[in-house]
Amino acid sequence: MAVGTQGAPWCDGKVRRPRQGEQAMDGPRWQRLQQLFQDALALPAEARHGMVAELGAEDPELANALRRLLAQDAADDATVRGAIGQAAARLVGSRQASRIGERLGPWRVVAHLADGGMGAVYRGERDDGQYAQQVAIKLLNPAFASNDAKARLEVERRILARLEHPAIARLLDGGRTDDGVPYLVMEYVDGEPIDAWCEHRCLGTAARLRLFVHVCRAVDHAHRNLVVHRDLKPANILVDTEGRPRLLDFGIAKLVDGAPGVTRTGERVLTPSHASPEQITGGAVTTATDVYALGVLLYDLLTGRAPYGGPGTPPAALARQIVETLPPRPSAAVTEGHSSRRLSAARARGERLTPQRLAQELSGDLDNIVLMALRKEPERRYATVAALADDIERSLAHLPVRARPDTLGYRGAKFLRRHPVAVPVSALAVVLAVGGAGAFTWQLARERDRALAAETSTRRTAEVVSSLLESTTAEQGGSAEVSVRDMLERSRRRIESELANEPEVAARLRHVLGRAYYSWYDYDAALAQQQAALDMLRRLHPEPNEDVARVYTSLGNVTHGLGRLDESLDWARRAEAEWRVVGTPVQRAVAVGDVGAALNSLRRLDEARDLLERAVRELRSAVPGDHFELAYYLQYRAYNRYRAGDLEVALAGYREALAMYRRLGTRLPQVVDLQETMAALLDDLGQIEESEQLSRGLLPLVVELYGGDGGGSVVGLHNRLASIALARGQFDDALRQADLAREASVRHLGPRHRYEASQWLQRASALMGLGRLDEAEAAVREAESVRRTAVTPDSPDHLTTAVAQARLALARGQPAEAEARLQPWRDQRAPTQRNQVALEWHLALAMALQGRRDEARALAALRDLPPFVAEPSVQALDRARAVHDALLARLGPGAPAVADLAAAMWPAGPR
Repeated sequence: MAVGTQGAPWCDGKVRRPRQGEQAMDGPRWQRLQQLFQDALALPAEARHGMVAELGAEDPELANALRRLLAQDAADDATVRGAIGQAAARLVGSRQASRIGERLGPWRVVAHLADGGMGAVYRGERDDGQYAQQVAIKLLNPAFASNDAKARLEVERRILARLEHPAIARLLDGGRTDDGVPYLVMEYVDGEPIDAWCEHRCLGTAARLRLFVHVCRAVDHAHRNLVVHRDLKPANILVDTEGRPRLLDFGIAKLVDGAPGVTRTGERVLTPSHASPEQITGGAVTTATDVYALGVLLYDLLTGRAPYGGPGTPPAALARQIVETLPPRPSAAVTEGHSSRRLSAARARGERLTPQRLAQELSGDLDNIVLMALRKEPERRYATVAALADDIERSLAHLPVRARPDTLGYRGAKFLRRHPVAVPVSALAVVLAVGGAGAFTWQLARERDRALAAETSTRRTAEVVSSLLESTTAEQGGSAEVSVRDMLERSRRRIESELANEPEVAARLRHVLGRAYYSWYDYDAALAQQQAALDMLRRLHPEPNEDVARVYTSLGNVTHGLGRLDESLDWARRAEAEWRVVGTPVQRAVAVGDVGAALNSLRRLDEARDLLERAVRELRSAVPGDHFELAYYLQYRAYNRYRAGDLEVALAGYREALAMYRRLGTRLPQVVDLQETMAALLDDLGQIEESEQLSRGLLPLVVELYGGDGGGSVVGLHNRLASIALARGQFDDALRQADLAREASVRHLGPRHRYEASQWLQRASALMGLGRLDEAEAAVREAESVRRTAVTPDSPDHLTTAVAQARLALARGQPAEAEARLQPWRDQRAPTQRNQVALEWHLALAMALQGRRDEARALAALRDLPPFVAEPSVQALDRARAVHDALLARLGPGAPAVADLAAAMWPAGPR
């Protein structure tokens, strides 16, 4: 069949053997006929006649055999293609029409934009009244939506949810239609392909290079998140109306092609003109594949033509060129008489860009950079996309580039160009350097070896990651359903067994593995991996180092998760000191913010506020406008104000951060966390209706974002709903929500996690409200048991357990026992204002209910309350009213101090 031999149902990609009565061929001639047939099918129909005629002059018999095979194939093709075409037209046309106007979650399908091999793209609009936004909606075609394709699209949706970069079109949403078809909702980019955008504006070489660097940084971000694009080409890189490049379709092609595995050697997903040699030959696809595709793109942007082939080049010939031949240098390509869109566009606009002038701009560094990216062997290309981008930036700054031999004359020429005023001194330096050639050569060799070692390590790391992914795919037998924990354990065992002699690679992978364990709340495993990575890296890099800084940051996060807050602050400070030396302005600002966050957790709120303010200032200065890091630290600054009791300021800060996240179009886990905290804040401000509405609205959102039942994020949401129900006295609902939170915690965070204690205490509160004191006591004991093993003995978490024990004692009429539980905490600072309120009021109540007529002591405890009492939470007010009622009942309404206090606290009387 003309579409390729895979589609020929009668031959399965092979030439059939002669039927009975036909003249038989010997083995070599038969193999040649088979190869000729395959080559002919790769040619356009009009080119096949010339091929057969040329063969006829050499071997008429073989030519006749080939002619018969092609005729038979054409007949089969016409029959099958006609039937398929009619069916496909009916199917696709009807599905396109039926989708217009359809509602997909909060989105409505407005118009059909384009078709792909496995589905279609539509323009959509937000349709729930919250805000206006245009989006691109990608749907699998139901005819091709196999279970494997659906499952893999779900996996990709979760991967893409973590890709946050200004130059990557963001995943906003996803789900399934009413008829079960998966869809993705992407940021809608109003732009044009990068090559056309450059030609229409006749961009100069430097401007094209700067635009290309932005593309590289986006691809590098994806690689750091273990996502390989595999189909980088101008059509997938649009430049928007503000001149910003935006990458589309990250990873989509490899998920919707119907193949069951996530990564598979030999998988042919490619655009021929931009395919790498390993894609053509069926080799492994890695990050080096994207480096090659970027080399093709850069060649096209600089020269205005492709490195291989041209209009009308047969696919088979193009494939052979890509695999076997070297492309002309870009500087030579623009002077060899080939058509160049860039030169044609310049002539049409009257620009004075001649082939000779363009060749001069491209010769030297840019020739070498492009050709290094286009090397046939993946291991000889740039080790990373970041290295490619760095080389371009060095070329723009007239600095030496990696793609050119590092000779004394070359480095000297670059220095003279950067510093023309210092030419006489530079000339003298060159003369002196010649005199010390031995030492200078030794130094160059040392620098070369260090650079090669770094590049080799980076490349080896990428190879091992690819190997881990491929082996995991093989072990799961092609299924898209695989336990993440199983994958992590397999990876850990392979790193430990296979990389003992490669400490640099092992350290990087242990760091990545530790971050993965942290994401799944396995803090002990995460800590072990990060500490192992640090031990290796510190032996390898005693000087400041980016990898060490990253591990310090991760150790701060992990120890915070374990409740070891002083350690967390120490790691954050070490990371900040390291980033101060090796980091970018954004990395340095983020490190400052991380120290502020650690101080915030220790309730050193004023120090934390100052650092968080500084982080926000530095982030605004480093990157003007909206960006993710700024939104995150606006969020954390609001949290600082929340913990300080400045509730209205905190709420305004949260709303500012949320508005920025929405302008960025993101639905990251941090946004879910923000809205969860906002719900708690609204609860504290007495705005229970809005708090409950926000919490319940988040439940379906986290399910969409994480899949399944929403993962660990549902734990906090059920906690919040339990708190709201307790505040309303709806104890049955509070009990149900607390149990749902605990079940989700055990399922996603594992048994005996520190968060599980909170659910046991909520369960105890609900049971006390229902009068089921024995069950409540058992729940409190469970919480105490969890905290004994999950947090350190000095953790402030134990205070909430003590308050629950005191409340239970009071409910049983044992005020002395309640006071005994709380007294050890009397002179300690509670971790939050809410905890302080609970401690003070319950202690005062225990004193009063013992009948000791020393109400002065009880009232002193009340008068010691912090300023937060001016705006207490709903639950704190309920506790205060209980104290008020108990004091009056015990001491009598004639006690003036109690009456005065009650009037001062509740002018309208307790409700």
